[in-house]
Amino acid sequence: ILKTNNKTCGAIGSIYANQLQTFFMDVLNVYKVYSERISATVAQQGPGATQLSLVRTMRSAKKEILRLLAMFIEKSGPPEADPQAVAQGFIPPVLDLGNWQYYADNH
Repeated sequence: ILKTNNKTCGAIGSIYANQLQTFFMDVLNVYKVYSERISATVAQQGPGATQLSLVRTMRSAKKEILRLLAMFIEKSGPPEADPQAVAQGFIPPVLDLGNWQYYADNH
């Protein structure tokens, strides 16, 4: 589903803003939950846990989420995805997620 959304975003550009708004916070929550689960699994089972299929799948999904967000930001533009609206509505939660990830990885 993420790969399909990524390709759709790349193809239709700023019009994709309407679609992304419907599940934006859900995608960020998936990213956060997967991050927590990966960290917990590695903490319990050691570095070799990164080779487990479930962990690899979660890491792959996280990468697709980041690709989708990067593609959307790259393709955003008026009228559907005004740069000011993107900067105010989409960027802060993404940055908060990045700050959370950094904190979680270093504590």
